Amino acid sequence: MTDLAPIGGSGWSGTASPGGSPPEPEPARARRRRWAVPRSLLVGTAPMVIFAVVSIIRARPSDKYQSVGTTLPSVIHQLLIPELITAGGIAVIVTGLGWWPIVWRDARRGRPTWTVLAPALLVAVAVARLPLVDWHARSARYYLLLALGTLLVGVFEETMARGVLLAGLRRRLPEVWVWAISCAAFGLLHFVNALAGQPLGTTVVQVMFAAAFGSGLYLARRLSRSLLAPILIHGFWDFGGIALLAGPDPIRPNNVVLLGLLGLASFAILILCIVAGAILAVRDDRDRRRVQRWRPVPPLGDFAAVFAAPGVGAPGVGAPGVVTSGVVASGVVASGVGAPGVGAPGFVPPAAWDSVPAMRH
Repeated sequence: MTDLAPIGGSGWSGTASPGGSPPEPEPARARRRRWAVPRSLLVGTAPMVIFAVVSIIRARPSDKYQSVGTTLPSVIHQLLIPELITAGGIAVIVTGLGWWPIVWRDARRGRPTWTVLAPALLVAVAVARLPLVDWHARSARYYLLLALGTLLVGVFEETMARGVLLAGLRRRLPEVWVWAISCAAFGLLHFVNALAGQPLGTTVVQVMFAAAFGSGLYLARRLSRSLLAPILIHGFWDFGGIALLAGPDPIRPNNVVLLGLLGLASFAILILCIVAGAILAVRDDRDRRRVQRWRPVPPLGDFAAVFAAPGVGAPGVGAPGVVTSGVVASGVVASGVGAPGVGAPGFVPPAAWDSVPAMRH
């Protein structure tokens, strides 16, 4: 009898006995070990977990989180140097994993294209805040170092949340879960700021904002097919927010109305980010399910049409191109029905796929 290969992970292998009895199961120790949690998920979440643990250990209530980056020494010691270290660390991890191709780029662009409105409006709000910054309050050196520091924040946090985490989740989960988990994890990560002197109420608001903002950054990645877009948007947003607080009077009387309007606009845009991100992720899953459902298992009539084509069906074996029942789902035809010279017996050659409507997409 012929050897039996494992089918569908059933664990059977070996040679059938002369009497036709099932083969003996392979020893338990020879079976492939399966992780309770997929390794890709562990690798994807590891940088975020490590960063959260280190942040919790280093956090002190006297850190005054809300004043981080508002002075030149703070930019250097609390923003630039720490972010340079963390950005370098995440780069080393991704290089070691060999994940740069899947971390940096998406294979295809997300749809529908109107969802680009959400990240575009985030950029518009960030631009609208710049005239409110008191540019004379700090030196040019301060703003240059602040721009570099916030860019490194974008590099690290986006590589971690919209890069490594996305790549790890995508290996096992549908895209809608990838979107939801990555946004929620990015938001929850900001809870550590409560341990660094930020009021708890403010932290809760920041967590919800960060989760919705993460959805906008997810859209930026999916629609640009690159991690560069969310990195730049993230860094630009943080730069404007910190620079606005760096002045001696961040909320000047003549800016109150405009700041209020920008706040309301930001709230509406964040809702749009959530809705648009969910629509894009669900549509992505729908397209993938359609391909998985129809490409491997074309209808019986389409198979018959292929084998009925001149030179494909085998005359003298019943009706030309007849497919035996019970084996269509596996994508093969009974031995002898396929004509010699077009591949293995019963195999549909790739060249014939174009004539099968269900196998085109």
